[in-house]
Amino acid sequence: MVSAPTSTAEWLTAVGTVFLGFVALLVGVLPSLVGWWRRPRVTIEVGHVEPLARPMRDGVGVLGTALRVAITNRGRSEARRMVATLEHWWYELTTEPNQWSEHDIDPSPLRWIGMPPPDKRAFAPPTQDLLPGGTGLVELVECRTRTGETRLLLDPLDVAFRKEARGGFGHFRAQISVRAANARGVTAVVAWTVDHEHGVTDVGLRTPPASSERSGLYNIFERFSDEPKHRTKRRRFRGRSY
Repeated sequence: MVSAPTSTAEWLTAVGTVFLGFVALLVGVLPSLVGWWRRPRVTIEVGHVEPLARPMRDGVGVLGTALRVAITNRGRSEARRMVATLEHWWYELTTEPNQWSEHDIDPSPLRWIGMPPPDKRAFAPPTQDLLPGGTGLVELVECRTRTGETRLLLDPLDVAFRKEARGGFGHFRAQISVRAANARGVTAVVAWTVDHEHGVTDVGLRTPPASSERSGLYNIFERFSDEPKHRTKRRRFRGRSY
């Protein structure tokens, strides 16, 4: 049984022991706390105005709209080697309401605005560094409302899947993720609508469709199997639209 200190010297020794233990704990935890406080924090943002929605013009007039996604570092240190990736792409044609389909695509990197195309940068990975408070833009899709075409803008020049939507008009959603070497990754689903009269509207962040069918060869094989239709689970995403 440990007796309580009775003299001043014993009290000072006990207090000193507790204080040294607290200092040792603080020294061990402080670097982690400082690192957490200074960490980069990446967010995904979309919007209806330039430069996020850039009009595409030719000699005749406005051809359509190019949609971009803003990646912002809202932390207190630099976000390094960020990669933005397109993971899923869904569409709902205006002639087939409530019938979402998913394009059969491979996860593909998106190109940062201002970065040279792959054939002019020796095929280096499309990474970007962002200082605190900095924002970078990645290209997502071009919607040619005059000709009724909606097409992905991906970093690879050649891909093994179709980059054009089955129909240029309708409702679209695309899931993108951003990963960094020193920051927590984020994922968001960007939604937009394209119609011939109003162009690109209703740009914002949503959730994936409750269920969808896969288009392409996957869907053909699936129809002849006993497997259930592909379904996309709902997830919560963080981001901002304006």
